[in-house]
Amino acid sequence: MDIMNRLPVKSLLQFRVVSKQWKFSIDSFDFIRNYGCRERNTCCFNLSFRHNTQGYIHSFDENLGFRNFDSNLNVFSLKPVASSEGVWCFSFLENSFLLLWNPSIKKSVGISVPNYTLQPDSPKMIFGFGICPVTLEPTILKINYPLYTDGPWYVSVSTLSSRTWYNLDYDCLPRPSIRIKRSGQAVIDGKIFWIGSEKFYNDDCISNKIYLIVSFDLVTHQFHVQDMPEQVGVGEFSPPYYISQLGDSLIIFESFDFGVFVLFMHGR
Repeated sequence: MDIMNRLPVKSLLQFRVVSKQWKFSIDSFDFIRNYGCRERNTCCFNLSFRHNTQGYIHSFDENLGFRNFDSNLNVFSLKPVASSEGVWCFSFLENSFLLLWNPSIKKSVGISVPNYTLQPDSPKMIFGFGICPVTLEPTILKINYPLYTDGPWYVSVSTLSSRTWYNLDYDCLPRPSIRIKRSGQAVIDGKIFWIGSEKFYNDDCISNKIYLIVSFDLVTHQFHVQDMPEQVGVGEFSPPYYISQLGDSLIIFESFDFGVFVLFMHGR
């Protein structure tokens, strides 16, 4: 009946003739009264961590109450990539496999990652994950680029239904001098967001970093780069930035040794 509650009226009219039990259920007062209603998702964010030799995953609600996910996954051996629309993505076995996990139905699917050593000039590898808002397809990105020098990006994309990888054209990619931070990402409005950076040199030949926001559109498969918002206050002394999300808001923050310095929230 939960599935029925999500279907259009035309489909319900067709399903009423399947059997007397289906007709009785669809015509019931409780179903008609609650048709179209959705249970409110109060989960604000998820936390994965390990303590000693055991791995844990918790979900936090808007009141900062948390519950542990009941899972048969060996969380200790998995590296979280991201979560999107309730689906988690993990990497394991030295990034040769990815695991997609839906805790609501307790189902997981493994996806093989192509051998990135076929790109010898790009030893740095980053994964991205998000659910396409149009097709509802779990979409995975594999990003490679040189570790210490500027160089071209190599980006491959795969979906859960296809299980095949294809390379994006260079005109879809950011400029080669940009690097992204793999320690965090956010998925909002069908786009994956990362913190990016780009080196520049002053007159004394001392290198500094400019921080950027790099996004990937899950519908058009195009990358976009934008400057940090003025409210963040990128100056001569810029600490590392981090990215996360709270509901439909994008959060960018920087941290010093004495704690969080700037908190910037950007809504849709």
